[in-house]
Amino acid sequence: MQNESENEALSVLREVFEQVKPNAPWDLIEKSYEIERHYQFDSDRDVAVSNLRRLVTQYVAGEIDSTVPDGEDAL
Repeated sequence: MQNESENEALSVLREVFEQVKPNAPWDLIEKSYEIERHYQFDSDRDVAVSNLRRLVTQYVAGEIDSTVPDGEDAL
């Protein structure tokens, strides 16, 4: 469960992406944020990196649905 400051951080992140790259794959960004948030205080960063690699691999393989409209570039 996210607290208010985590929700605010995610909201700010979304606002910035909407301004800078409105067609960015929000599902991928949100899931990346959640991985980083979950492992932010772990001394072993390899776990977070491994999870991020898996996430990106799944996204590239089309296993993760993105919110990018049809016919538009994600990144």
